[in-house]
Amino acid sequence: MDNKTHAGTEQILYTGQSALLDGYLTPDELARGLGVSVRTLGRWNALRQGPPRISIGRQVLYSRVSVDNWLASRETAACQTDSRSRRLSDG
Repeated sequence: MDNKTHAGTEQILYTGQSALLDGYLTPDELARGLGVSVRTLGRWNALRQGPPRISIGRQVLYSRVSVDNWLASRETAACQTDSRSRRLSDG
């Protein structure tokens, strides 16, 4: 096999792997995106509070879809105060 074919094969394999993992984030990427540390992600996982994760051997990945769903599940409605509680605090 010549170098040209070999190099082309490597490119195809690399592109295939990249496309396969396009929908996933590494712990570093997710931590940076959320503004937390990788250690916090690990702690959340131990407490079953964080986004679902996938382990492949030693590699940990987070599905972008699962992270989006996890973020949406943590959304809370804005607090509304009724007029009675405002009157009590003013008085």
